[in-house]
Amino acid sequence: MLGLLALGLVAALVVFFVGSKSQDEQNSAASDPAGTATVTVTQQPSTTKVTRTEIETEVDQASVDPCSQDVMKAQNWNFERFAVNDCQNGWLIGGTPQTDAIGLYQWNGEKWQRYEADGETFTGFECYDFKSLRAQGAPEVMLQQVTECTTRSFPVHLTPEQPSCDGRNVLIVESVIVHPGEDADKEIAQALGRHSGAKFTNPGQCSSLRAEAEGGKVYPVYYDFGRDASAMCQRKAAIGGNGRTLNNSADFSDPCE
Repeated sequence: MLGLLALGLVAALVVFFVGSKSQDEQNSAASDPAGTATVTVTQQPSTTKVTRTEIETEVDQASVDPCSQDVMKAQNWNFERFAVNDCQNGWLIGGTPQTDAIGLYQWNGEKWQRYEADGETFTGFECYDFKSLRAQGAPEVMLQQVTECTTRSFPVHLTPEQPSCDGRNVLIVESVIVHPGEDADKEIAQALGRHSGAKFTNPGQCSSLRAEAEGGKVYPVYYDFGRDASAMCQRKAAIGGNGRTLNNSADFSDPCE
């Protein structure tokens, strides 16, 4: 009987000490700063937040459409009015309508910048190195709207005349209108071929000659009669055309009418 009581007492003591040890370990873990989970919990959300912000920033930058109206309005074009002819893939053609201020622009990631022309044709148009433009990713549709620089020399008969604006009489038999991207040499040569012995001069050589029309430059093809207005009018009666005096008074009147 005493043996049974002794065994029961030993079992009770074992249970007591084991329970006490478990409770002490739990209390120790709760009070031990090195074992706390709070640092891990607060640090992880902070890292996740920064990563999300970076992703959102990248998305915002990628979503900017250079061709959007908001971007266009934010540009300092240095023009009273600016019209966009074409805009795509980081390239733009635009400027002031009906003027020479039509150019090629490239998006640099923040704003539109004027793409400097590589040269100028003898007829006064800006021209570009198509090989260089293609290497930079310019769309082919853009190349169709600008003039390519060439290295060919121009025949003597295509050299524009430089007549004096002294009131001399000329009979304009054709006005060649050349738009950006068109082959001015070819158009002018064909017009001269249709009018044997005729000459041509630059757009607006005198104020009595139109410089532009229909969005293109005007190259007058004409016969020069000097001071002989009568001979000019006789030729006009035979072949047609427009009589004009070359002056800087913006006088477009026809002496034959």
